[in-house]
Amino acid sequence: MSEALGFISETKLDLIPAEVVAWDPLNPEPKVTLNRGQENSVAKGDAVIIPGGILVGVISEAFDRTSQMEILTSSAVVVNAEVAESGARGLVKGQHGLGMIFDLGPQTEKIREKDKLVTSGLGGQYPKGLFIGEIGEVNSSESDLFQKANVIPGADFRNLRTVFVVKK
Repeated sequence: MSEALGFISETKLDLIPAEVVAWDPLNPEPKVTLNRGQENSVAKGDAVIIPGGILVGVISEAFDRTSQMEILTSSAVVVNAEVAESGARGLVKGQHGLGMIFDLGPQTEKIREKDKLVTSGLGGQYPKGLFIGEIGEVNSSESDLFQKANVIPGADFRNLRTVFVVKK
């Protein structure tokens, strides 16, 4: 925990530390409950990260003292993203708790396995430069209108303990 709290002093983001207090692993759309809510300025749509600036989810509901976070693999989550190496922009979409894909990547840009994916900052919901994961297998051919690829997450979502809610 102290290592995680040290992360607050190293970042320029306005962060609210929170603990994961419940998770239903049987739910096909993964959500976790955090011990921070509206009383702590947590609001629907806030990004949630872990140390290292790794994006793990988004607040889907905020109550007085707790909040619900949708994990990135949930089909309710869509993130404007870009490939760090090439600048190619697209969307990272959750796949019903089974994983994530990078979609709508332009055919004119190079997208390769192990390329890093970060938030693009477009749309204003997520700050620019948060790490999402790496490109896995690219599932597109030259005849496709857009490139699509599997995404290897930057975090192990099953072992989340301390997280940080990013205030806008």
